[in-house]
Amino acid sequence: MEPTKRKRNWWIPAFFAMAIAFEGAREVAVVASNEPMAGSGLNFFWIPDAGYATAEGQWVRSDGGSPIIPNSIAIRCEMAPTPRCIEASTNAFGSGRIVHTNIDVFEDVKFTADGITYTNDNPDCATYSVRLDGKQKRVTATRVAKAGTTACLNIEPRVVMELQDGLRARINGDWMDDHFLPIVKILRAL
Repeated sequence: MEPTKRKRNWWIPAFFAMAIAFEGAREVAVVASNEPMAGSGLNFFWIPDAGYATAEGQWVRSDGGSPIIPNSIAIRCEMAPTPRCIEASTNAFGSGRIVHTNIDVFEDVKFTADGITYTNDNPDCATYSVRLDGKQKRVTATRVAKAGTTACLNIEPRVVMELQDGLRARINGDWMDDHFLPIVKILRAL
């Protein structure tokens, strides 16, 4: 009696090939729906002759440092009747719960032909120098830690930020860290 040939289980390699194909398609869909869009898309409005500017968005690190707390900012600056900027800000923690909202009025505002600058010295741990640049249509800020405050020892000494469109801004860092993308991560590593 001759030994019978064992049938090949063709479905095992087919199963793994299909699983990899489906995972690849899922990762392509995740990347397509989550990849940050080009351009800042900042909501910025500037009328230099009238001495008026508004900007809305989220502060995002531009110096490559560690993530900052998700936030939403609205700034309105006007030259008349008195030069001032009004800044409304909120911070969110966890699942997007708003922790606190601040509305600050700054009257030490400098209007120039190409922009507006003011300083926010209200926080306990840091001073923010804010610039609305009319020519570049950008809003930037530098946060510098205040010296001598023992409650704020863990704050970074200097942080450079830029206001970006809240819909497009990502919590700083690699947005792919929030998703399970093993094939894309392997391809990026190659």
